[in-house]
Amino acid sequence: MVGTGRDSRDQGHGSVDRASTMVDTLRQRVLGRPKALEAALARLFGEHAVLVVASPAPTFAYDPHYLSLREGATGSPSFTVVNREGDTPTAVLADLVAAAGAQARIANGTLPDCLIATVD
Repeated sequence: MVGTGRDSRDQGHGSVDRASTMVDTLRQRVLGRPKALEAALARLFGEHAVLVVASPAPTFAYDPHYLSLREGATGSPSFTVVNREGDTPTAVLADLVAAAGAQARIANGTLPDCLIATVD
């Protein structure tokens, strides 16, 4: 899941082909995730650039500390959430980005163009 080097990318949810690799499951939401997993995710998000492509707004309304993203975002060197062009960012999404700090932003656009713009 975690690479090394300048172009490292993390896949936060695992592989749909192998259910045992999935980080976020209904069972984990109901029973809670292991504290070690939460701490590791917060550390990874805090040390690396983070790009959130899927909208976390509904999940953050349910759990503001979802996957420790909020905790890690404050230390992240770059925290970007992609918001679909034409959609108004939800209050929950705007709050997440605001809480992350000056290095955080909402990038409005459509895939794949907005992803290209984030690296330019």
